[in-house]
Amino acid sequence: MTLQEQVCTLQQAQRLKGLGCEQGCQHFWVQIEPEWLVLPRLLWENKLDKTEYYRAYTVAELGKMLVKRGINAMPHVAGGLWWHQTKYYGTEAQARAALLIHILEKEKEP
Repeated sequence: MTLQEQVCTLQQAQRLKGLGCEQGCQHFWVQIEPEWLVLPRLLWENKLDKTEYYRAYTVAELGKMLVKRGINAMPHVAGGLWWHQTKYYGTEAQARAALLIHILEKEKEP
């Protein structure tokens, strides 16, 4: 399994940042022209002020954030795909990130 498969997608990372999710993590989506890569924090944290980046949350990090919000029911796996509500995701990290995004969006509603 690649590192990219163990973290939320770049689009999810961007959305989580937009929703105010700024908790610490061990990996970052970093733009190294012309593409975005997932890099370990230890390799990149001294250069973060010089480039665009987003936090690439892992399954464990997302799970902790969900539990802190009182969510103990995590996404389910069926046939190799992860799902929550009516959507399917390729990895558990993507499914957990989608669940957290859903929760944060609901919290922002008036």
